Amino acid sequence: QPEHELGLFRPVTTQSLRFDFIISRVFNLPVNQDSAPVWHVTNLLLAAGAAALVYSLGRGIGFGPTAAGMAAALFAAHPARTEAVLWISGRAECLMTLFSLATLTIAARGGRGWRGPAAAALAVLAYEKVGLRVIRVGRALPPVRIDPAFSPKAP
Repeated sequence: QPEHELGLFRPVTTQSLRFDFIISRVFNLPVNQDSAPVWHVTNLLLAAGAAALVYSLGRGIGFGPTAAGMAAALFAAHPARTEAVLWISGRAECLMTLFSLATLTIAARGGRGWRGPAAAALAVLAYEKVGLRVIRVGRALPPVRIDPAFSPKAP
């Protein structure tokens, strides 16, 4: 139990870090300030997954394979992402990016059902600032008027 509360609510991030600790203990890998290989490998895998989702998102919105591949390569190699990927403390950003891109990819491919909202919820639970951005975007959009006579068709 920490001495001071940080005021952050990041349960997905916390559980992923806990999982890395368990894996380190099971395989007797070092866990200290000089070496934490499992945490670094996990961040690299999350970044690779995000780059793959950039490719998939590009294909979903109509880019050709070359353009989508170039976008994914630029996303993967861009220097602005190095801190989030290489620092263990960047796990929240890595998870938020992965789940946000998953949400967009599902939406771009016409996905319906629970997967899109579930990915969006995981993004918010990984990094609470995502929710603030959604609220900001929602305030910037014009109000939506719902017709009371509207009734969705049954599938």
